[in-house]
This record gives sequence, C-alpha cells and structure tokens, in this order.
Amino acid sequence: MFGEDIKNLTVEEQEEVLEYLDEYFESVAIGNGDYYIGPNGEIIIE
Repeated sequence: MFGEDIKNLTVEEQEEVLEYLDEYFESVAIGNGDYYIGPNGEIIIE
C-alpha cells in the first residue's frame, strides 16, 4: 500500500519522503542501524 502511494507522488515529493524516512530511522535506531532505503524506495533491514 505505501509503495503505491509513493509512486503517485512527483519525483521531488518522493525524495522528500525518502529523506524524512531516512532521518526517522536514524532517530529510532533500528537494531544497530543496519538498514538502508533501496533503489525502489523500499526499506531494507539487514
């Protein structure tokens, strides 16, 4: 569902969402911070 919502945004809006998510995940520190946002906007946790 979330992925479909992002696809409907402009490229600029998508970049803003991904930047926000990156900052959010840095602040909540998942595990040891072993995650990244993939090329399609998916969140990959290792």
